Amino acid sequence: MDQIIKVDANQGTFDTSGNKNIIDIDIPAGLGNLDLSKSYVNIRTKLSLTTANAVNEVADLQLEYQADPANVDLHYPDTASLILNAYMGSNKKGKLEDIRHVDMLKTTLSAYRNNLADQKNDLGKMGHVNQARRVKDLRINEINKIGTDNSRNTSNDIVIPLKNIFNICKAESYNTEAYGQTRIHLEARLDKLVSTDGKITDFNFEVEGRTAVAQAFNGFTVPAGDDGKGWDTITSTAVYKNAANIPFHVDQNISISYTKGGAAQTVKNDLNILSITRNANDSITLVLNGAIYAQATGDVITAVLVKGNVNARSAGVVAIEKVEAVLYVNNSGESAPASIPYTTYLSEEDTYTAATFVSRLYHAPPACKNAYVMFFTSGIRSAITNLTKYRFTVNNKEIVPRSVSVDSPVHYDLIGQTFLNNGETPKSMREALNLLGSYDSNEVRGFPTKMLALPMPFSQNQQSLQMELEGSGAVGGHHIIFYEVVKNM
Repeated sequence: MDQIIKVDANQGTFDTSGNKNIIDIDIPAGLGNLDLSKSYVNIRTKLSLTTANAVNEVADLQLEYQADPANVDLHYPDTASLILNAYMGSNKKGKLEDIRHVDMLKTTLSAYRNNLADQKNDLGKMGHVNQARRVKDLRINEINKIGTDNSRNTSNDIVIPLKNIFNICKAESYNTEAYGQTRIHLEARLDKLVSTDGKITDFNFEVEGRTAVAQAFNGFTVPAGDDGKGWDTITSTAVYKNAANIPFHVDQNISISYTKGGAAQTVKNDLNILSITRNANDSITLVLNGAIYAQATGDVITAVLVKGNVNARSAGVVAIEKVEAVLYVNNSGESAPASIPYTTYLSEEDTYTAATFVSRLYHAPPACKNAYVMFFTSGIRSAITNLTKYRFTVNNKEIVPRSVSVDSPVHYDLIGQTFLNNGETPKSMREALNLLGSYDSNEVRGFPTKMLALPMPFSQNQQSLQMELEGSGAVGGHHIIFYEVVKNM
């Protein structure tokens, strides 16, 4: 049976201000053999939302990682994208890995490691949305859709597997006695975490074959004797065969529009749902915490529409409650290996004047097996505009005896060979990521996420690497090369 040990981060407090993004975790010596391939960093968050009108609203929130200023709703399949820089070292072995721009590296590689189905059915990452169904299968808050029990703001965890950050953490047996105390130092991007609910609360997504911004409810004519009574109960015209698809919940703040005698009335934005009853025909009845208006005999109420109220909301709040390492102890009884072979990434960042033709010369480090070129043009996903052709030369020998056209079979073959060098097969060559819950044309084409990659001729010596870029317009200007090198501890 696995034994689990939790080690708190050295820092006591974290927040999204941008001033408390550093995470230091010291793994003590003497814990035995750790299975780092199962271990992870856990970031516990709690989401909340303040409102201008509603009292004690509990919103159906989602956690988003807004690292791309131009596409704030971009979905990141790998939670390691939350890490900017990462260091791991031990008292007895020194530096094990020191990786810069982990976010760029892991975000871009995830576009090739995850196909469209993987992205759309992703549950429990930072988005917490199943894109294939366009509804929240994994909710962050405790949302009650039937009855009178209150909904609750609850804590949720962002799980970052250590093996997704550090390749040495793919090891199933890490001897803490032999390596001594191990320090994990992470510069996270906690300031890019936000709490949102607009896209979901508006119901602008598909529910049991219907797509609508607002849900219709039955109108009526006020009968005699009901003068002055407060109208606080409404029944839907729509039916929901699956209760999980009801787009309302207890303690939700809603917006209600309606007409009286054919004249539009002022929209009500200050009411919360007290209870939800599912009727025999699968319609629902909402009881509100106040009246929409004081009824008068003969009033004809029609065109009743209800949706989640986004007008009364201010920005959501992401509280970082705790950061810890969750470590699995290897209790197999087998001795830890005398050495651990692994790869890590050294990087070289370059800034230059973009042009239609660019030629740059670099020196790849010894024991380099792969090289990845990623461009800083679209947040933390690599993308390059105007590029039409490129060429790689290693030690004055061309990797391919001609220029490689972007999106050509040779381009994809080079990427495939690079992954195969690590025993992997890329699952996608779409070279794109998608938006959370996207169901427009971007669902198919996605947002370009492109890198250049090549398998390096293996050598224990430093090698020259020349890269030429040709474009229909100015290309490049700022990129980083990740050299994947072989190490043995």
